[in-house]
Amino acid sequence: MTVKAKASAGRLNFDLHKTAGFYTTVVLVPVLFSGVYMNIPERVVPVLELFSPVTYRYWFKSAPPADNQRITMSEAVAITGQRYPTGRPDWIYGATQPTSTYTVCNDGVAEQGSLLHRRCVVIDQYSGKILDVDDPAIGTAGEAFTHWQWPLHSGQAFGWTES
Repeated sequence: MTVKAKASAGRLNFDLHKTAGFYTTVVLVPVLFSGVYMNIPERVVPVLELFSPVTYRYWFKSAPPADNQRITMSEAVAITGQRYPTGRPDWIYGATQPTSTYTVCNDGVAEQGSLLHRRCVVIDQYSGKILDVDDPAIGTAGEAFTHWQWPLHSGQAFGWTES
């Protein structure tokens, strides 16, 4: 894990190769895992649940009423703003199917004791009822672990990149 000082050219090349490989692996393994989690969560979440319960926001469904009256996307954003008034809408997932939900993610939600400032709210597209909240300040250890996957994958964790 170190480079030997005053080594021969062959040894220096070997030391640089193994040291760079080791330290790169420390960064790339979490990035790889988070990518797998985000692409096939239906395979990863059951493994995580062996250690701690996990709620995944895409499991929630809206139940269409008889009149099919929906709330608007701006109303979904307003509902999230009521829950997290200090944040600003960052990602908005529209309800594209009759049973899908709105998910509004606010960034910049400053809460004491939390390094992550992104909160996502899952909202029924018909009633406007909040079905789930992705908030790393509450929930199980498994949920906190899943909340860290996007910031680790994108480099936003610890302020590595700007959004």
